[in-house]
Amino acid sequence: DMENSAFYNNNNIKSVIIENGVTSLGDSDFMGCQELTSIIMPDSIIRIPDNIFYGCVKLVNVIIPNSVSEIGDCAFYYCSSLTNIIIPNNVTSIGYCAFCYCGKLTDITIGSKVKQVGNSAFGNCKKLSSVYITDLSAYLNINFDKIGFCYIKLYSFREDILVNEQEKNIYGNC
Repeated sequence: DMENSAFYNNNNIKSVIIENGVTSLGDSDFMGCQELTSIIMPDSIIRIPDNIFYGCVKLVNVIIPNSVSEIGDCAFYYCSSLTNIIIPNNVTSIGYCAFCYCGKLTDITIGSKVKQVGNSAFGNCKKLSSVYITDLSAYLNINFDKIGFCYIKLYSFREDILVNEQEKNIYGNC
C-alpha cells in the first residue's frame, strides 16, 4: 500500500503499473505528475483517493477497476487529456469535483450502484457530450442540478431509453 503524496509532482513518471494485491493508494499520490499518460490498477484497489491524479494533464488511459467502490474528491481534477471514462458497477460514490476541468472528456458511463455524486463532479467538462447510465436506480440517485452536466447533448440510460434532458433538468444552474 502507498503513502500519501508518494510521487507528488514527479515529472519523470510516464506510466504506472500497480502490482496485484495493493488495496489502497494514498491521497495525492500522483498529483501534479504532468508527464503521466497511463496507469494500470489491479482489481484489488477498493478506493480511488482524493486528489490522486489532480493535475495529471497528459493522463489519457485510465481503467477504473471493478473492485473500486468510491472515487474521491478531486481524484481526476484537471486531467485535461482524458476523453472517456467508465465508472464500474461497484462504485457507489463519486466525490466532489472528481472529474472537474477534464477538458477533453466527451463520454462517461456511470455504473448501476452509484448512490451519491458530489457537487460539480463533472464541472467544466465542456466537451462532455454523452452520459450513459446503466441502471434506472442510479439515475434516480443523481442530483443533476449540482454535478455540472452543463454541456451534454446525449443523455441516456439502458439501451432502449433516451431521457429528455429538459424534463429532467440536467442543465440545472449552469
